[in-house]
Amino acid sequence: MNHALAPPRLRARTGRRDPAAAHPFRPPPRSHVMAVHQGVRPFACSAPGCAASFAAASDRDAHEAQVHRRERPFECQLCTKVFARRSHLRSHQLKMHPALPHD
Repeated sequence: MNHALAPPRLRARTGRRDPAAAHPFRPPPRSHVMAVHQGVRPFACSAPGCAASFAAASDRDAHEAQVHRRERPFECQLCTKVFARRSHLRSHQLKMHPALPHD
């Protein structure tokens, strides 16, 4: 059977396409293998005294912004409390302002 022409298989529970079904012998991405299985973390934090390092530059940049520069770009429009992550703002809104509609 030619896998390229085969219809995509769906996962039974979710109805989503099973990525392993179309390419059963595809190896994982090299970056995944290096970061997860080999522990390669080439992006070191530039803050003095911080030993944190990351597999992706975007993760390092987010770390530096949130931890070292204390950036809090997500503000609650109801009480002006600020958060480093959108998920923290959402949790706050659901807990502190449950009766109001949220995005």
